[in-house]
Amino acid sequence: MTQNSTKNIIYTCYNRTDGFGSGDLYISLKTENNTWTNAKNMGPEINSNKMDYCPYVDLETKTLYFTSKRIISNTYKTSTRNINELLQEFNQYQNGLSRLYQVDISKYLNKIN
Repeated sequence: MTQNSTKNIIYTCYNRTDGFGSGDLYISLKTENNTWTNAKNMGPEINSNKMDYCPYVDLETKTLYFTSKRIISNTYKTSTRNINELLQEFNQYQNGLSRLYQVDISKYLNKIN
């Protein structure tokens, strides 16, 4: 979870039924009467069908940094592959191991202001 008291923004990760994967990133705002708005899923542009978690927001650059276990590798291909082809497949950045991602969140911040 990350929170910025100046902008009153909080991003957090839940395992919820309205999510895309096992953990998604949500956004909630602190209102003028010191309550929080309902958490809103940040959508498929941020969240994957795997776990997305550990958010950090840099409001100066309007960048969201987070960890994801997203995967594009297709280890279930029916054709046979040699060891080098398998290694190339497993060494892709989006290989299902926790990797860091960064996303410009200007449009998300503009939507909520």
